[in-house]
Amino acid sequence: MTLARISRENNKIKLIQGGKSKSIKERCELFDKLSNNMDGDIIAFDNDQVHTLYSEASGLSALLVTSKCNNKCIMCPQEEFEDNLDSDFVVEVIKLLDKKTTNITLTGGEPTYSTKDFLNILSAIAKYHKSSSIEVLSNGVKLSNDDFVESIHKTAHNPIFWGIPLYGSNPQTHNKIVGTDTFFNTLKGIYNLWKRKYEIEIRFVIMKPSINEIIPLSEFIFRNLPFVSHVAFMGLEMMHSAMINWEKLHTYPDEYVNSLRVALNYLSRREINCSVYNIPLCYLTPDLWTYARKSISPWKRYYYEECASCKMKSECGGVFESNKSLDKKYITPIM
Repeated sequence: MTLARISRENNKIKLIQGGKSKSIKERCELFDKLSNNMDGDIIAFDNDQVHTLYSEASGLSALLVTSKCNNKCIMCPQEEFEDNLDSDFVVEVIKLLDKKTTNITLTGGEPTYSTKDFLNILSAIAKYHKSSSIEVLSNGVKLSNDDFVESIHKTAHNPIFWGIPLYGSNPQTHNKIVGTDTFFNTLKGIYNLWKRKYEIEIRFVIMKPSINEIIPLSEFIFRNLPFVSHVAFMGLEMMHSAMINWEKLHTYPDEYVNSLRVALNYLSRREINCSVYNIPLCYLTPDLWTYARKSISPWKRYYYEECASCKMKSECGGVFESNKSLDKKYITPIM
């Protein structure tokens, strides 16, 4: 498999590999497959198969480090596949990213699944993208090892923002959702990050098994984790495990919006920043719009026909493409 970054000059496509440029003839089969790719996109191609690994148009440098994970979350949207990725492959992608890249997100699976690989990737970012910040979406379990977190601190010269989920104020709720007995490991990981002064976001997915924890978790965060930078209450993406278990998971706004209001106001009054991700504005009451963020990636975002007449469409993040058959019930244009 060959990696390359696309460069378009005078309507011609060039592939840049390791600093070298190679022109692609307009009529070749590969050109046809690249016709939708934009300047700056990073692709992998093998024979006649082309895969886009990074889209310049999205503005999001999100790298899938691995699909493997040490949790078994009942709503995980990422399918685990037979991994042929290793850190050397990810490092080659990092080398091809534009030097002007300001933020690199590491996601999975669980990015820290292999501690050695994770440190290798951080080292590459420090070498090739000195001015970039890093965002890591992790379950925090491996971070309970203080020596590992210290190695991260010594390896990564870039600022790191950590997004870590907590699905309840107690181990019973959290562990049932993640499928492993790791509640206290995750908490220890959060404290280990705090000792190194990292910025931390607590992520909470709103679904049937967690809906009664919206208020208790906000109180738990204030009492036990008041140092976190941000708390995100997130709508559910119906992909893979979430779709398989959707009847056990899916919930409507009238089931959670009142609790969400209490939690957001509680945290805000205590000067803990908080937001709502992945939920359209018409699901929320106007007093909560200030918390809503346009968080769904452009290629996953969907608007219904009814949304065309909504005066708030430009401010609204829509719904996940994968949710469109489930979420229409409460879609109401704001006039």
